Amino acid sequence: MSTENNLTTTDGVVTYLSSTPFCAESIEKLAGGTTNFVFRVKLKTPFEGRKTVVVKHGRAITISGLDEPLEFSADRQNFEVGVLQRAHKHLPTNAGVVIPAILFHDAPNHFIVMDDAGPGTLTLKQRILDGTVTPEQATTIGKELAIFLARLHDWGTQDTESRTWMAANVIARKVAAYSTYGRIERTLDGPSSPPSVRDPPLRAAFSQEVQETVTEVVRVRIDQTMNDEGIVTMGDVWPGNMLVRDDGSVMLVDWEMAKNNHPGFDVGQLLGDLRVLLHWRPDRRDLVEPLIRAILTTYARHRGDGDWLSIAASHVGVHLVSWGPWIPYPEVNPDGLRSLVGHGIHLIYDGYKQNWNPETLAERVLRV
Repeated sequence: MSTENNLTTTDGVVTYLSSTPFCAESIEKLAGGTTNFVFRVKLKTPFEGRKTVVVKHGRAITISGLDEPLEFSADRQNFEVGVLQRAHKHLPTNAGVVIPAILFHDAPNHFIVMDDAGPGTLTLKQRILDGTVTPEQATTIGKELAIFLARLHDWGTQDTESRTWMAANVIARKVAAYSTYGRIERTLDGPSSPPSVRDPPLRAAFSQEVQETVTEVVRVRIDQTMNDEGIVTMGDVWPGNMLVRDDGSVMLVDWEMAKNNHPGFDVGQLLGDLRVLLHWRPDRRDLVEPLIRAILTTYARHRGDGDWLSIAASHVGVHLVSWGPWIPYPEVNPDGLRSLVGHGIHLIYDGYKQNWNPETLAERVLRV
């Protein structure tokens, strides 16, 4: 299907949908800036029992600020659609954590119609910030997220055909490698380094051994992300991609960073973002702590102990250093920013050097 419509606007989307089974009675823009434009559509006629759907239009973006600009093509959507279609065949559709079904895909126009998590849903991050989940619910959500990731990683290990197909998503590997490990040096003393990290130089607070180990971790993990066969992973596991319904069930969305990688990176990213939230909102410890503990103990129960623990530990530290300073919170202050990055550096080192089990890793991540 070709189109002259501007799929970044509500009018353009409504016109486009008028020639599909998804004619709109009303439309609401959910997100949109430079890369993805997302809308909730109330259908004139229900589609297979669905009264609403979500549509997503993707555009190419150039990611700057790295060693070299990266072209994040709109064709990334093909991988999002493909991995969701493949995983949907193997993962339960009635579990505590689910993924959206793809209902329609127009590849030339980078346009998807998919399941709607439902009006009124909020991200897990927002629910934690608002305090609209209880500690008991946080524990349940943590267990369900861990079970989901374990099932995903089991499938991603066993399905060799999907791994071979996913290997073509090289750009997601590049973006993942250089937006995490590739940003550590820039955060510590690059031109855009936070002033409280750069002056006085935070790097000087660490021993030569710590500095050399962090450099080694960067080299090893970038090489691993770019070159290891790995397994199929979600690639962008953080609470902002988790839509929590009123009944506590979760829909995990935004799969365009899915790629072959080590499962420890999925776990580490999730823990890392929760740890950044805890740093700036210690009043939410009653929610973040049971969530983190449930994730680690449940994932280990299903997948066993292994090198994912050390990779996850270091990756939490990397997230604190590379993303922590740039995630907007009203509570951000210079001293807190410096301590957050410093905590991340120590965790990169300890994660790489020490042996871990779920309990010791939880204690280390939650340490203030």
